[in-house]
Amino acid sequence: MTPSLRTARACRTAAVLLLGAAGYAATHHPWLALPGLYAAAVFAWCAAREGAMHRRGLVLAQRAERPARPVTAPVPAPVNCCERWWTSLGTRHDASCRRHTGAPDQGRARPAHQ
Repeated sequence: MTPSLRTARACRTAAVLLLGAAGYAATHHPWLALPGLYAAAVFAWCAAREGAMHRRGLVLAQRAERPARPVTAPVPAPVNCCERWWTSLGTRHDASCRRHTGAPDQGRARPAHQ
C-alpha cells in the first residue's frame, strides 16, 4: 500500500463521515449542513487526487520494470491440417492426419470430432 493510497482511503472515510454528519445536522437546521457538505466535498476531491497519484505511481513503476524483463519472441502456431476452423476454414485437411485416422495423440487430450 502506497502512502497515496493510504491518504486516499483516509480522505474518503472522512468524506463519508462528514456527509453523514451533514445529513444529521440537516434534520435540525438546514444551514448547519452546509459546512459539513463543503468539507465532505473537499475531502472527496482530495481522495480523488490521491487515488490518481497512486495509479500514476503504479504506472511509472510498471514502465520502469518493462526494460528489465527478458524479451520473449512470439511462438508461431503450428501449421497443420487440424487447425481450428476459424484459421484455416477447413482448407488444410490431410487424410492421413492423426486426428481423423483415430491414432492416439501423445500426451494430449483427445479432441472432439468435427
